[in-house]
Amino acid sequence: MKRLNVDINEEQYEELKEIAKEHDVNIATLLGAFVADLSGILSNGSDERDYARQYLDRTWIGINRAFKRNEELRKLREEIKKQQARESSLHRTTV
Repeated sequence: MKRLNVDINEEQYEELKEIAKEHDVNIATLLGAFVADLSGILSNGSDERDYARQYLDRTWIGINRAFKRNEELRKLREEIKKQQARESSLHRTTV
């Protein structure tokens, strides 16, 4: 088992403590269940895995990842267009 330290404020801690109490578990178990679903290892089922991933994708973390991917794709498309233009130009001069 690995241990993680997570920085949260007092209000977040109290809210997590209350949610955990409502479900008769401790905070570590509560967060561990989410980590299991997000990682897909010892998860609570396929729906839970999907929802955990959907949650992540909707946060600023997922949005930032999507933005970076879009930027990478845009650069790749530009490079492909340049390559195609060079090949087209080369083909015209050799015909």
